[in-house]
Amino acid sequence: MSICVMTGRGGLPGTFASVEHARHLIADALAGCLPGEVLDDVLLAVGELAANAVRHTASGHPGGTFTVLAGIKDGLVQVAVLDQGAPGCPAITTSTELFAPSGRGLAMLAELGEWGWIGSARARLTWWRCPLTPAASLPAAPGGSAAEAL
Repeated sequence: MSICVMTGRGGLPGTFASVEHARHLIADALAGCLPGEVLDDVLLAVGELAANAVRHTASGHPGGTFTVLAGIKDGLVQVAVLDQGAPGCPAITTSTELFAPSGRGLAMLAELGEWGWIGSARARLTWWRCPLTPAASLPAAPGGSAAEAL
């Protein structure tokens, strides 16, 4: 099976309200295509990647946008967010503060699957993928290559 979904031409407005809208669009598009626990993880990843785009990139500035993509192919489900870039790089934070209000999202996604990114200060694609079956392991990826991204 091969499916590809994109959240609209021109992207979604770079607001936190659009993060929830992106989750609903992907949930509707993938309903019935994935086991429930995998769909839950996919929607968590969509929410995290979209929220990071709004919080940490130019997509969250006035007039900014982001696009969410989802695909199923070769036993993997993958989601990606195309944002308007930032000078910094997405990274797992090493904060040990137990009650910090943020900073654990990418670490959580790394536990549930595999993530990576490619881009610059002008545009960036951040992706996450996992097997269609929750207990399966991911195939080896050469350094989290974006060549394997959607």
